[in-house]
Amino acid sequence: MPNYNPFESLKKIVQSAEEDKYYMFICHPGYLDGYILKHSSLTMPRPMEGDMVCDSNTRKWLKEVEVELITFDHL
Repeated sequence: MPNYNPFESLKKIVQSAEEDKYYMFICHPGYLDGYILKHSSLTMPRPMEGDMVCDSNTRKWLKEVEVELITFDHL
């Protein structure tokens, strides 16, 4: 994933989404510890995704494109 950009990935999914359907975008945000560094292939994407989901610009953009964030409880 050398050129991975989580926000661009999210945008692609939203832009190709069909109306009245549910889509799931899975992130693996979190901190890096020794176990993750030794056992995961997501060592770089984790902090990038964490930054993206915490960025107020992400929430602002989702609101602008009228994406409703829900939990499994809503399904």
